[in-house]
Amino acid sequence: MRIHIVDDDMALCRSLQIQLEEDGHSVGLSYTGAEGFEQIESTNPDIVFLDLNLPDTSGLDILHKLQDAKCASVSIMITGVQDAKSTIQAIRAGAFDYIRKPLDLDAVLVAVEKAARHIRSRRPKLSTAIDPAEGPPHEIVGADEKVIEILKAIARLDENQVPVLIVGDSGTGKELVARTLYETTCPDQPFVAVNCSAVVATLLESELFGHEKGAFTGADTARSGKMELAGEGILFLDEIGDMSQDLQAKLLRVLQEREFERVGGEKLLRFKGRIVAATNRDLPKMIAEGTFREDLYYRLAVSTIEVPALRDRRADIPALAEYIVSGLNRELHKELTAIEQGALHRLQAYDWPGNVRELVNVLTRAALLSRDSTITEEILLNSMGHASPQMPNSDEPKTLRQAEKEHVEHALLSTGWNIKRTAEQLGVSRVTLRKKIDDYHLKKPPQIR
Repeated sequence: MRIHIVDDDMALCRSLQIQLEEDGHSVGLSYTGAEGFEQIESTNPDIVFLDLNLPDTSGLDILHKLQDAKCASVSIMITGVQDAKSTIQAIRAGAFDYIRKPLDLDAVLVAVEKAARHIRSRRPKLSTAIDPAEGPPHEIVGADEKVIEILKAIARLDENQVPVLIVGDSGTGKELVARTLYETTCPDQPFVAVNCSAVVATLLESELFGHEKGAFTGADTARSGKMELAGEGILFLDEIGDMSQDLQAKLLRVLQEREFERVGGEKLLRFKGRIVAATNRDLPKMIAEGTFREDLYYRLAVSTIEVPALRDRRADIPALAEYIVSGLNRELHKELTAIEQGALHRLQAYDWPGNVRELVNVLTRAALLSRDSTITEEILLNSMGHASPQMPNSDEPKTLRQAEKEHVEHALLSTGWNIKRTAEQLGVSRVTLRKKIDDYHLKKPPQIR
């Protein structure tokens, strides 16, 4: 492949050039956006690595110029900044992939191979779209491939009204994904959330559709429901798996006909928004058991986003912890500046059955217990209470795939992610180890250089 790298970090560029050329690629370098655009336009490389923050311009601006010039190169954005908004902007503007610094050579090689397959298969590029509005007060944090795929999925949904189903364990951040979708597609419209498990089944219909005066005992006045209040925005139905089958049928009609009636009413009202549903339940299993409508499932799952469990993206835990603690500093008026390495290792070793929500709770307790600027390992252990960071969270036997993934990950951590030593330790070739790293979406922790 012919590859061009645009980054003002000369040492990084040279290092990447050496590694990629050893892998058989032809590599060109540019250190400014203007030079990079000129070189790319004249040489038309297969793959472009484009830094988001360049000394003379933004990598996004260069990406847009390449799109306008109908450049055939596949663009991969690289940045050292944690910014979900920029990730979404880049993907929506046509970037093929997005890698965060410090760059992991394995991740770079995997990205090059994916881009090469993309070029060979001649898949169409992502369409351009309008930049999203200002980001939400909370953002999706992480560099794991599963997290990047979520941001890509959000970017591709654009401003249409296709239903979205978000699935994942409790505490993984499904509502955060829904709000990020909202902020990038219709931020000037309402975001209306309904927890289907928190509202009594007999009242949920009125909550969703509204009711007319006298529709039932206590209905002294007419009331608009959440569907009306959502307007052209998003109606977020959390815990959709807990909705009664009667209501499932009525929701199905809304999705099919884009209209509904208030309880006790006869006038048809148009539903103009997008329905985003979320669940931690196994809906296909519920369909087989006859407790969830199959036709509703397929209507909701036009676009499905799967949010990974925290234990499946352990390399993101340090970045998440830093992000959470910075927020706690504001909320609790603290001045925490560091988390001890031992504490970070404990965080990464624990399985987090409560996922990100549990991590937030543990770090909140640790912040309250801290008397200086550092969260120590001792304070963290006190904050975790009875939870043992070294013990699995379930008596259920692990799958062979999960056991192998954890074994490979632990071996990598024990050698400081030294590929040669880890391969020797596991008794496999380096090619096999790199394939397993790719298959299991393993990422080198930021603290390992």
